[in-house]
Amino acid sequence: MFAFDTGTGRRDASALINITEVLKSRKLAEEVVNSLPAEVIQEFGFSDHSLPDLSLEKLIADQLQKNLRVNSVLSSDILRIKIQSGSPVAATVIANTYVERIIDWNLRTKREEITSVRDFVEMQLAVFRDKLTAAEDTLRAFKEENPMISLRDRHTEILKRATDAEVRYNEAQAEVAAQRQRKRDVERKIRELSPSHILAPSPLEADLRAKQQG
Repeated sequence: MFAFDTGTGRRDASALINITEVLKSRKLAEEVVNSLPAEVIQEFGFSDHSLPDLSLEKLIADQLQKNLRVNSVLSSDILRIKIQSGSPVAATVIANTYVERIIDWNLRTKREEITSVRDFVEMQLAVFRDKLTAAEDTLRAFKEENPMISLRDRHTEILKRATDAEVRYNEAQAEVAAQRQRKRDVERKIRELSPSHILAPSPLEADLRAKQQG
């Protein structure tokens, strides 16, 4: 069984549908096949006559897809993964391997999304830095061209221009500060992202892997 946290604090139907499709995909089935010990593949058993044009890897992946069952638990973000096999040991190892591969996929997807957001934030930060520099130049040029004077007929116009320049400067400064904070938030999310929910191997799986290594 694999518990999928959508990060929303509630049931997210679209996220569950998406991850279910990935679980049932050929690509993930092939990743699972490449991760399985040879003993487990032998224990699982498969027909070698149904799809003669496929390679051994693709043939086993096809059989895994046919024997995989993914069901959502009512009113939750939990997906139950089941493998139909004559060998309980093989079924357990394969199901756990599916869990490991889907968690890896989920982590890769989140990292790619966060990296995309970080790139966008950095691009926006550069834009706002340019705006801030332009606002600083405008304000400095205005002050250089309009030193303190006492002519009443120009007082209102000068005051308005000075206020507009300072407003643009303050807005640009605030935008830069906001983008810097967003960048810090994205970097924090990257640091926090870790495969902390991968299931530990079952005793049966550990025994099989130990025999394989021995």
